[in-house]
Amino acid sequence: DAFRSSVAAAPAAGTAGATPAQAARLGRAMDKLDQGLGWAPEEDADYSVRLVGHIQRDAAKLWRSCEVVMDYVMQACAAAGEQTRVCIAKAAADKVEVRRSLDEQIKKVEYAMSAAAVSLSRMTRWQDSFGKGFTPDKIERAASLVAELKRSRRKLQELIQRSLHALQAIDACKRVTPAAAAAHAAATAAAGMAAQG
Repeated sequence: DAFRSSVAAAPAAGTAGATPAQAARLGRAMDKLDQGLGWAPEEDADYSVRLVGHIQRDAAKLWRSCEVVMDYVMQACAAAGEQTRVCIAKAAADKVEVRRSLDEQIKKVEYAMSAAAVSLSRMTRWQDSFGKGFTPDKIERAASLVAELKRSRRKLQELIQRSLHALQAIDACKRVTPAAAAAHAAATAAAGMAAQG
């Protein structure tokens, strides 16, 4: 009787999350109980065996489809990795070329600065020696040219510094492997969980 009462209470509680086949099976079991035919445990065993077989077939299908997906993902990741390496190598070559160009420009600016400084010192010496020849305007323009060249050199030095940082970042990207990235992500996640807990 305790068994009958627990089975009688099951349709109200158990059919909400059950599949239609399970609900129908439970309904037939309740009908048998109502008719007084009794519960047949061998039917339960057959049902469980069929259910396990069905689950195993579904698991095999899922495994085969996952293998196809994993093969595709592995190929796509390998292609993306190769494309990333090519892009990083191109970016590195571009940055090296930019650095070389900036170095050449700064050499030209420094040469122009030294030539302008020599010219300015000659102007002031000749002005002092002869007392004539160069107007203060010309001397002021030469001095402003030297100041402008100094500003240009500072800007070029900043650009060279930035290009050096960019090259260092690119070199760091070359050294990153999937294993290192995964380890970093795991460490970051663990630190986040430790901070929460």
